[in-house]
Amino acid sequence: MHDPMAAAQPIAVSMARWAHLTLALIVAAEMLRPGDVQFVNDEPQLLYLAAKCNRTPSDSYGVHLPFSLSPIGLQGTRGARYGPLPVWVYQLLWALTHDPVEMVRLHAGLMGGVTALALHWLARTMRVSPWLAVVTMLSPWMWLYDRQLWDNSFGIPLSAMALAAYGDFLARGRVWSLCLATLCALCMLLVHLMCLAILAPLAIHLAVFGWRAARRRGAALAGVAAVAAILGGFSWPYWYYLLHHYAPSTPGGMSPWAGWLFPLLGGHHLTAAGLGNILGDGWQYTSGKVLPFLVVAAQSISLLAYPAVWAGMILSLRSWRRVVDRQPPATPADHLTSIALGTWICQTLLDGNRRVSDGPQYFNATWIAYAVFAWLAADALGRAAWRRSVMVRVALPVYAAALLIVLGSMVNQIARDGGAWSENYGVALENQLQAFGRLRQFSLDSPRLINVSQWTDHPWVLGKDLPELVPAPAGPRPRRQIIVGYRLAFPGDARLRVEDLPITQETTRR
Repeated sequence: MHDPMAAAQPIAVSMARWAHLTLALIVAAEMLRPGDVQFVNDEPQLLYLAAKCNRTPSDSYGVHLPFSLSPIGLQGTRGARYGPLPVWVYQLLWALTHDPVEMVRLHAGLMGGVTALALHWLARTMRVSPWLAVVTMLSPWMWLYDRQLWDNSFGIPLSAMALAAYGDFLARGRVWSLCLATLCALCMLLVHLMCLAILAPLAIHLAVFGWRAARRRGAALAGVAAVAAILGGFSWPYWYYLLHHYAPSTPGGMSPWAGWLFPLLGGHHLTAAGLGNILGDGWQYTSGKVLPFLVVAAQSISLLAYPAVWAGMILSLRSWRRVVDRQPPATPADHLTSIALGTWICQTLLDGNRRVSDGPQYFNATWIAYAVFAWLAADALGRAAWRRSVMVRVALPVYAAALLIVLGSMVNQIARDGGAWSENYGVALENQLQAFGRLRQFSLDSPRLINVSQWTDHPWVLGKDLPELVPAPAGPRPRRQIIVGYRLAFPGDARLRVEDLPITQETTRR
């Protein structure tokens, strides 16, 4: 007798393999054209700090080392210091290559690879389609944050891997999975304390539901303790600093209610919306006559992630009840969605009290919880109406196509313009390096006229960092009048132009 389930199994396996291959291709694509990345203020500071630490010998740990570990990271916009982990990673990248463009390539491969692996692992544990992981990776926000040489964005792969590893521990009881989840959790603390919104429910769940399983495995507890001790030993200067200097500010002029509602928009990273914050308002309308409207339509379709997240929040209440009642026995997916619900609650309390509502980067440590909500809703809709509705069967491909249209348009425009006319993106890294390489051809006492707001508004780039990244040529260099401005060869052109002119008496008087 023909068994339809047996016949469908090879097809499902084949589709899963195609999904895995697609994930690998997406990560590989993120590593292309690394010179197109933004390089504004925090990025050069981080690279300069990493280079400085690599040149500074240290005896802090009782052993003489030719380098030192950064004790703290950069200062955030609210006055709090970030953790040192991102600087440590950039120290490692600096040891591998002194080319910032190649650092971007390695960074994209590391961040994108970890995120893709975690999403695949999480989808397998939740027993949802691996294509949900593929669609998640198509978000333009994943592309931007995976490539950016920043610190806050480290929360994206770490939070995804922490939840995926903990889910694997719940499903299979593997000791190393719990150790990996612990490592990722501690690393998140060394990036930004906003990660407490997801770490608190994870810790509570482990204490209430996972402790018994961990206690039965002495190796798990020993491994967790070892991971915490090693990482804590290297990071103690940061904790000491926080203990004595932590005083984050609450910005004035912020709505007292916006922070309480802001976490409802946690599905932001799953959409293609809000890119004007990075690329500038109206970025869609600078190329062609038809494409802009196609991009706007695709962005509108991507907003469906928000109702999917909200529907997943409602569905997670059933999962939470099964976890609490234990009748019927809760699945690993039930436990993970309950943790996601706790994450949303914690983020609401945190953002509401701190009046956080002014940037998508505040979802970098909790975005994975909202992905779980969206996956839960998509899986439930597919199970309920897959055979009865063509609309349901085409929903995911249409959504993926919408994300791909916006992503492709954004990548093409950044490559064409050499960056973007916006404060948050600006001139792309490679073009800045080329312009600064041109500057280094002339004597340091050459008079300069800098007509580039990105360099004048952020003196770190011109003052300290780029000289470290672009070595000066050997031998004497001519003294010339240098003028740096935007090329403006076509509307939207963000590339730089460096002119050198003879020094006249008028130039000398200036």
